[in-house]
Amino acid sequence: MGQEWAASSPFLYFTDHEGEFGREVSAGRRREFGWPENDLEHVPDPQAEATFQASKLNWDEIAGEPHRGMLNLYKELLGLRRVVLRKGAVRREHWAVEATGDAVALRYDLPDFHWLVLAALAPGPPPADLSAEILRPPPGRRWAPRLSSEARQFGGTEMRAPMPAKFPGPGAVLYEARTEESHAAH
Repeated sequence: MGQEWAASSPFLYFTDHEGEFGREVSAGRRREFGWPENDLEHVPDPQAEATFQASKLNWDEIAGEPHRGMLNLYKELLGLRRVVLRKGAVRREHWAVEATGDAVALRYDLPDFHWLVLAALAPGPPPADLSAEILRPPPGRRWAPRLSSEARQFGGTEMRAPMPAKFPGPGAVLYEARTEESHAAH
């Protein structure tokens, strides 16, 4: 697997079945990919040793970029997930989501906890058709960036994250609602 550090090895379907069953698995896999635009010669045989070997993780990758940055991002996101769970923000009445074009906005709202996540699947600013309601900060507060997937510690280019962010490529920014006083302190 290795997605948590952007491993270069693919995670292919592989098996180790004996006899006729193994041959049936291989044939079924070719049928599964058998639509006309696929070149069946390049469909990995799940029974082949080479398919298994290609899927093995290269653990040395973790030490270098972009792998180390991606692993740092995963760790940070897991920590933020714990905050969301602790606050009870996963209950449906505490969050809203909108998707439009190549962007998604996710907002968490509790009395003492307001987060907005903007995720872009393509470069550029979030589409203008995200509703003003989901983007509007709570009264007396303003959105301040808390985390950007483009930060240097995650292998990015230290993108500034004004509201709304303009993305250099696919990415996400987490904003938290801060009072003017708390915003000035940061």
